[in-house]
Amino acid sequence: MTHNEMKDLITGVKRAVEAEMMGGVGEIYLSGSGGGSGEKKTRLAKLSEEVSSCQRCPLAKTRTNVVFGEGSSRAKLMFIGEAPGREEDRQGRPFVGRGGQLLTKIIESIGLKREDVYIANILK
Repeated sequence: MTHNEMKDLITGVKRAVEAEMMGGVGEIYLSGSGGGSGEKKTRLAKLSEEVSSCQRCPLAKTRTNVVFGEGSSRAKLMFIGEAPGREEDRQGRPFVGRGGQLLTKIIESIGLKREDVYIANILK
């Protein structure tokens, strides 16, 4: 990806997030509805535990670590990727490779930190 393409991508994401915020998007819940942050963390922790022992797909035979997700359980913004790459599998964390470095720049360009959002993959 060229520098200009990266810049255009960051600008586009920033505009999209700003438009959503202006449109009234206040919160996006990770699971269920209601309850306090303690309850949500508990639900998220239970789901993480369940996923960690899952053997239902072929990935379970080749993975080193389950890459569940990370960030704020109360995040107003969530980034979802397709599947963990080699570095993500090695570290057990989402978006830590080259794509993760770009995502971090995008997040920072809109005035947030990685800890302020929630980052996960469809495939764990």
